[in-house]
Amino acid sequence: MVSIWGGPDIPPDSTNQQPQPVFAGFDQFAITNFAPLTWAIPSSPGFRIADPQGRKVVFEIAALQQEIRKKTGRAYEETLRQQLREMGAGEGQVETYISKLRGEPKPFRDFLVAFLARGG
Repeated sequence: MVSIWGGPDIPPDSTNQQPQPVFAGFDQFAITNFAPLTWAIPSSPGFRIADPQGRKVVFEIAALQQEIRKKTGRAYEETLRQQLREMGAGEGQVETYISKLRGEPKPFRDFLVAFLARGG
């Protein structure tokens, strides 16, 4: 849904390009409703990142976070910054996370696995 209904991609280096979702308001819907799942799932009881199934779920979470970022740009990055700070991440960690999020899928997946495995 995010890929199709989110509209055109916003380049990682864009500082002012606004989202252009296919359906008005879908960008905020994705941030409000889908983005929280990326933290709720790995923090749920019984989730084990070391299990092969858990790792696959983290790969999907990474893909979802990157897709939301591509469609909503700075709006999602600011939401993530706030969420990461609320989880206790320092400014350096927050900026590293955002930088990795903007990058290629495989390195971000690997980064997210390590990030979640160590608890942030």
